[in-house]
Amino acid sequence: MALATEDIALPALLGDWTQTRLLDAARMCGFVRRRRKKDTWVLVWVLTLGFTAGARRCLTGLHHSYCRYAEETVTFSAFQKWFSTELVTLLKQFVLSLIEQQHAPLATPQHLLGRFAEVIALDSSVINLHRFLEDRYPATNKGKAAAKLHAVINVFDASVKKVVFTGQRTADLAVHRRLGPWVAGRLLLFDLGYFHHSLFKRIDDNGGFFVCRLKRSANPLIVADNHQGAGRRRQLVGHKLRDVLDGLHRDIIDLTVEVNVKKRVYRGRRRTEAWQVRLLGQRRPDGSYFLYYTNVPAEDLGGDDICAVYALRWQVELLFACLKGHLRLHHLPSRRREVVEVLMWAAVLAHLVSRRLFRWVRLQVPAQRHMPSRRFAHLFARIAAELLALAFHPQPHRWRRLQRQLIREAPDPNKRRRDADRNFRAAF
Repeated sequence: MALATEDIALPALLGDWTQTRLLDAARMCGFVRRRRKKDTWVLVWVLTLGFTAGARRCLTGLHHSYCRYAEETVTFSAFQKWFSTELVTLLKQFVLSLIEQQHAPLATPQHLLGRFAEVIALDSSVINLHRFLEDRYPATNKGKAAAKLHAVINVFDASVKKVVFTGQRTADLAVHRRLGPWVAGRLLLFDLGYFHHSLFKRIDDNGGFFVCRLKRSANPLIVADNHQGAGRRRQLVGHKLRDVLDGLHRDIIDLTVEVNVKKRVYRGRRRTEAWQVRLLGQRRPDGSYFLYYTNVPAEDLGGDDICAVYALRWQVELLFACLKGHLRLHHLPSRRREVVEVLMWAAVLAHLVSRRLFRWVRLQVPAQRHMPSRRFAHLFARIAAELLALAFHPQPHRWRRLQRQLIREAPDPNKRRRDADRNFRAAF
């Protein structure tokens, strides 16, 4: 299949960030003051696509790549000094801009999730750092350092909605505590790190929806039994959940429970209010239950669908796997905070570029062909060095060959294979 070079140009992978705009942004944040030998355009491309220069991502490999494509000799000590707070600000601004420029999803759900504007998954992943960075990125274990990547994605197309880096000790809930009107009509999927009744109540008050696993320590009061099956039913109303759970033999649990929600401190006192929420459970083969809180109405989400919907949260785990396994996010070979932060944001930028390329390939491949995210991330890592070379030395025939390679290798050759991505598609 012959493709025209203009079908997708390499600069388009950076959105509307032209060389002029990037230089203007670099001047605004103070990264560029005088021209000299610093080529910001080459540096950003090298940081984004040069992570494969060597067995591990390191400053030496990035330095060699920069000197090669900038066609200038820069000492390694001078190159190291470019990794500054201003460069961190520039890359962060770049990432946030690309997140805002993302296109609408290529596909939208038709039945089970069709009523939601978006299905949002939130989670975090830990990145180990040099112990000298403990002051900035304190780890759970004293004397060590670790960063935590907090990510919010739209599971419809795995697009990133928000990225935040903090220390490992920062609670997941603290990063996303302020949820406002933007959640209206959206379904949010939480892990136990975000379990908090006040958060759920705030989502509900703003017209949003949520699904979250139930903590083992949670023991709400049952106020209604929504079970619609035939036959005699055990009386559950008025009991605590944990008091009756062991004796249940239902395949599906559908209850309304009452929980206490803590309100904000007012005049030195913190009050609580009672709030009712739906509790769904699905029986495991060993007789125990998967238990979830949700405010999605029964007509939109049945008890037999709850596990399949919550499994969509796996898309954010695939994001972390791609960042660490293929884009080398965890390769942070420095004790300097600025170097570490530049490399962290550069890995996120590489992922956003990868997703832009993924979208283009997805449009070229027949809709019935499955394109796993991790397979494409592996393919992107293999061709990153060639993409970097073509960015500065355009060769139309090589670019067309690379396009054909992507279209040929990105789809899963095994049409019967089932994985997390394919299970996700089944929910559409």
